[in-house]
Amino acid sequence: MKKKVLHIINSLTTGGAEILLANSLSPGGLQEYTDNYLVYFNKSSYLADTIDKDVKLINLNYKGGVDIMRMLMQLKSIIKTNKIDIVHTHLTPASLYTPSLPGFCSAGAYYTQYLFYG
Repeated sequence: MKKKVLHIINSLTTGGAEILLANSLSPGGLQEYTDNYLVYFNKSSYLADTIDKDVKLINLNYKGGVDIMRMLMQLKSIIKTNKIDIVHTHLTPASLYTPSLPGFCSAGAYYTQYLFYG
């Protein structure tokens, strides 16, 4: 049985982390080994069209500020409803907000840190 992996990223705009994640989830990518869900806070781009159709793509439509509570509750529901095995966060906001969810630790959690040296 495939593990269910929830990838969480701030947006799908054109940046290095976003492109790396979209490439990993494009046809021929990770889907052979895992069932993938991709949640992003807001802002999409052409990258959404490059992701394999079997990946469950979810835009949380985060509006900022006090909307954080609604977004966190929606994330909690996604984890619980889909029985997610692994949560993989990308970029700082996703990695800061997600661990505050009650029950978050029941899923394995991983964070990919992207650094810029310039």
